[in-house]
Amino acid sequence: MERINDKISSAQLYTPGPICNFLSAPSKRVLNTLTKPLFPPRSNSLSLSLYFSIPLYSKLEPLSLPLSRAEHPSLCLSRTQIRLENTKRERALMGKLYVEAKPPVDLNKNTEWFMYPGVWTTYIAILFVSWLLVLSVFGCTPGLAWTVVNLFHFAVTYHFFHWKKGTPFAEDQGIYNALTWWEQMDNGKQLTRNRKFLTAVPVVLYLIASHTTDYQQPMLILNTLAVFVLVVAKFPNMHKVRIFGINAGN
Repeated sequence: MERINDKISSAQLYTPGPICNFLSAPSKRVLNTLTKPLFPPRSNSLSLSLYFSIPLYSKLEPLSLPLSRAEHPSLCLSRTQIRLENTKRERALMGKLYVEAKPPVDLNKNTEWFMYPGVWTTYIAILFVSWLLVLSVFGCTPGLAWTVVNLFHFAVTYHFFHWKKGTPFAEDQGIYNALTWWEQMDNGKQLTRNRKFLTAVPVVLYLIASHTTDYQQPMLILNTLAVFVLVVAKFPNMHKVRIFGINAGN
């Protein structure tokens, strides 16, 4: 009997709606009466008679039943994502309880002054003021004044940056006695911003002095020698290198 009900119900469910639209109202009533189940289905099985109470010529909509999380994989995925987010937040909160290790600052008083803000601006301002003083005191041409500033900058920086070793402070206990100021800067780390700045300054001075003197002799030779010595002394490959043992000390 259940097979008869299944056949009748399947016939009713899969009967195309557009065909029933061409029938008259009395014909539809007769067809609905004939397609009703002859025997009631069992109570423990899913009844298809839910669809029989709906007219045959109407469009059937599937029943939307609530599903559990185990039956729906997207719900389980969202629960997993929530657990992952909670785990990340817990780790972030736990990470704040520990002290983050930071690289040590430059404790050398002989070089730490160059780490202060505004040092680069002051450095350039001193060069510009020096040019104005030479131009005003000696009454020379701008190109010759830039050459004098370039040579003076070469003499001062080479002596204090690349020749004189050690520090004037006794607190370091002589650990920097064999190193020049350039070798002490930034704890010996190469290609830092300060090192690049100090390398670019003599190059810019050379270009300005050479251009304003129209590349005339002997200013061109003097400016070229000054920039060559300063730039080569600042190369990373020249770190702690003494050419021919010059200024090697003990």
